[in-house]
Amino acid sequence: MLSLTNHLAQLSVSGSRAFSTTSACATRSFKHVTRRKAFNQDLYLNPRNQPAVGDKKSDFKVVIPNRKSKYPPYPYGVSFVFKRGDRALFGGRTLGNGYRSSEFRNKTLRKWKPNAQKTTLPSEALGKNVRITTVPRVLSTIRREGGLDAYLTKDTPLRIKEIGVFGWNLRHKILSARNYYQDKEFQPVQTPQGVWKHSWGMVKLDGKQGDLIAKKATLADHLYAVQCYQQMKEGHQPMARGFFNQKTAGWSAVKFFNSLRDAKVDVSEYVLFGGVLRNKNSAVDMFKQARQTGQTLSK
Repeated sequence: MLSLTNHLAQLSVSGSRAFSTTSACATRSFKHVTRRKAFNQDLYLNPRNQPAVGDKKSDFKVVIPNRKSKYPPYPYGVSFVFKRGDRALFGGRTLGNGYRSSEFRNKTLRKWKPNAQKTTLPSEALGKNVRITTVPRVLSTIRREGGLDAYLTKDTPLRIKEIGVFGWNLRHKILSARNYYQDKEFQPVQTPQGVWKHSWGMVKLDGKQGDLIAKKATLADHLYAVQCYQQMKEGHQPMARGFFNQKTAGWSAVKFFNSLRDAKVDVSEYVLFGGVLRNKNSAVDMFKQARQTGQTLSK
């Protein structure tokens, strides 16, 4: 029979771990995520299945939300075991379990948590740095994909499973930011000096056509001041701002500009001549350049 010293010496030579035996972490199959989806979809087992605003409370355990969610529901639902994973990017990692083996081969049940690390990653679509909690394997995947935006917007079933609820909501923000400027009124325009501006429409001034680079709110304030001055000059009480807002409701920026031009007001600072018009997809580049140089877009 070997002594304790010889037994430990053999263990050290063989390279095996004497005091811990661990199994592999959550595999790439993500079976726990699939089970979670099945449990969320079973209305009989889970009466709290995604109640919407305005639903009747059929069970005392049902929690009716006060307002509509800003994000679409996650296809696999929330986690019922490891809820911390819904607030971070763990790549599908959950609590691990195994045995702690002593020097006498006495095994004790143990569990371990993912190697969580807090870091800050830049998002090009959002235009800011995002503070997230993640694990080293997800960080290496983000570097391989080319950034946080590329990692979250990859549309594969495996990626949707591993990003979790937090990554699903952040993915929705990124996709919304990319499509934000598709339905807007303005067009990005670049001055001959290379400065980006907003073009809210094409207007004519002194027989020349140019881009309107002033916001509707700025033009409305200017027009309200002009009309109040004219009324006071005629001896009348100036109109209230609420009445003016009601009168001009639905006006576009071009209509405000035309009213100022007809009132013989100098509006040359609101027009840009010789600008290079871009498409709406270049709005992201416009804001990125403005953020780097610290300039303000439009007035």
